[in-house]
Amino acid sequence: MPDYGFLDTGFVKKPLTIILEDNKSRIRSVSGFENINLEPESPDGEIVSIISEGQAELWDLMEALYMSLRPSQASGAQLDTLLDFNGLTRGVASATTV
Repeated sequence: MPDYGFLDTGFVKKPLTIILEDNKSRIRSVSGFENINLEPESPDGEIVSIISEGQAELWDLMEALYMSLRPSQASGAQLDTLLDFNGLTRGVASATTV
């Protein structure tokens, strides 16, 4: 069972540190070079960091999507879509009174 993503208990975002380590491990296994320099200062390490940061942004987007399906977390067009699913419309804005 995966530790991250859309789980029965909710959404669990994969942290950047785990993404970095997963990508480093994959590069080592695919390249066949266990001692390849993937430190952040190395050219290969910089590429791994750039790719990993892009993947982390995708995880952020997935989390935002998941949260947008919750009426208490949704706003704007997301909230309008949720209301539409239930045959509701948003009330007209009005001034508050004290």
